[in-house]
Amino acid sequence: MQDIRPNKPKDSKEPFTPPESLPSPKQLYTKPPKKLPGAKVPVAALNVPKLVPKKTSSPKLLTGAVEKLKAASISRPTSKPVTSSANQFKNVTPVVRTKSKTTSMRLGGRERKLIAVISGLIIVVLGLAVYLFLPKATITLALKTAPLLLDETLTLQQTDNPQTGVIPATVFSREVHVEGAAPVTSTETVGAKATGVARIVNGTIDEQKIKERSRLVTEDGTLFYMQTHAIIPPQGAVTVAIEADLAGEGGNIEPQRLNFAALDTASQSLVYAMVDTKLTGGSGEQVLVVREADLTAARESAGATAKTQIEQEIRAQLTDEFTILEESWTGEIKAFETDAKEGTQQEAIPYKADVAVRVFAYKETALEESLRGALEARLDDEYMLFPEPISYTKSVGNVDWEKGEADLNVRVTHTTIPTFSIDTLQEKLAGRSEEEARSYLESLPGVEGVEVKLSPFWALGIPRIEKRIEVNLVSDRQP
Repeated sequence: MQDIRPNKPKDSKEPFTPPESLPSPKQLYTKPPKKLPGAKVPVAALNVPKLVPKKTSSPKLLTGAVEKLKAASISRPTSKPVTSSANQFKNVTPVVRTKSKTTSMRLGGRERKLIAVISGLIIVVLGLAVYLFLPKATITLALKTAPLLLDETLTLQQTDNPQTGVIPATVFSREVHVEGAAPVTSTETVGAKATGVARIVNGTIDEQKIKERSRLVTEDGTLFYMQTHAIIPPQGAVTVAIEADLAGEGGNIEPQRLNFAALDTASQSLVYAMVDTKLTGGSGEQVLVVREADLTAARESAGATAKTQIEQEIRAQLTDEFTILEESWTGEIKAFETDAKEGTQQEAIPYKADVAVRVFAYKETALEESLRGALEARLDDEYMLFPEPISYTKSVGNVDWEKGEADLNVRVTHTTIPTFSIDTLQEKLAGRSEEEARSYLESLPGVEGVEVKLSPFWALGIPRIEKRIEVNLVSDRQP
C-alpha cells in the first residue's frame, strides 16, 4: 500500500491555518479538484474538538468566538491536498456525543385539552369555595310605610315627539270575516202549570180591592198569578183561584203563606195569601229557547272569534318596546247574519259576521316613568317611594281610532318610606359587630324591626367588604 503521509520528520507539527475567507460556491463546483493519489483508500471519520468560548459578559467577545468557531469547523484549504496524519491530531481530545438518559414525553392534543378542562374546573371550584366561605351579612329592615294613592289621566297618541302626559302608542286595525255558532243558554219549561186556590187575608180595618193578575210569591221566589180580582172586607178573607207563572213541577207547592210582590214589607204583614191545600197539576220539561240575550251573546262571540284569529298576527308585529293594551281590544260588528229568531227552540245560533278588530299598543316603560314621576312630585323631602314595582290599574276612556288617540285612566297605589340610601348603610355597617349594627339600625327613623343573619356559622360580625352586605327593605304592613 502506498504511503500518503507527508515526507516530514515524525516530531514536526504543521499547524492548521484556516484560509482568510471561505471559497465561493462557484470556486467549489465549477472546477473539480485534482484527484489525489490513493483516493480509494478509506479515511476514518475525524472528531473535531468543540470550541467552547470562555464565559464573558461582553457581547462582542462572544460574537468573535462564535465566528472563529464557524471558521474552524467549516473552512478547508483548496490548494493543498487533504492529508491524514495521526500526529496532526495527537493532542486533540475527541468529543464523544452520548444520548441523554432522560427522554422528553410529548402530550397529544386530546390530553392537553383534558388537562386544560380539569385545571379550569379546579380554578372555578376554588373560586366558588372562596366566595361561599367569605363572611356575608343579610340585613332585613321592616320600615314604617304610608300609602300613596294617585289618579292620573294620560293620553295615548301616535307620535314621535311625546309631550308631558302623552304616552307613545300605535293602533292595529284589521277587518276579519268569521263564521261560527254560539250556544243558547236561555231555557223554558214546556208542559202544564200548577193551579189551585188561595185565601186572601185582609188584616187592616179598611176594605182592600185586589186586581186580577196580581202577583203572589213564595219565600223561595216561585211566582203565582191571581186569576180573578178580589174585594176583601176589613178584618176578613176571600178565596181566589191562582196559577203558577211557569209550567213544570216547580208550581206544585205545599200549604204555605204567599206575599204580594208589589207590597212593601210592612204591608205584606197585613195583606197576604194563604194556601191551605197543596197545589198540583204542574208538569213538563225544560227546553232551550232563543232569547234576546242569546242573540247579543252570539254577536259578542263573533267579535271574540275575530280577535282570536288576528291576535297572533298583531303580536308578531310588535317591537320589543311596545306592549298590547289589553283593555283596548274592540270588535266592531260590521255585518251579522243568522237564521235564529227569538222564541225558537234550538241549542245554538249559527252566524256569519264581518268584524273590525282594533287595539292600542303603548310604551310600557314610558307609562311607568310618567307614573313614577307623578308620584315623586307628591312626596315630601324626607320620604321616598318604596323600592318595589309600581302597582296600578288602567282603563280606556274616549277613543278616536282615526286619529289614533285615547284617554288612559290610571289609578296608582304605592307606599312611601323615610329616605334611605343602601350604599350609605353598607358603608356605615362595614366592619361593625352584630350588636353595634343592630343598635345603629334601630335608631334610624321609620325602622320598625331589624333582622341580621351572618354566614357562614363562624362569622362574628358584619364583613368589611361592602359588597358582602345585603340590605333588604320590607313594609311593616306585609302579612
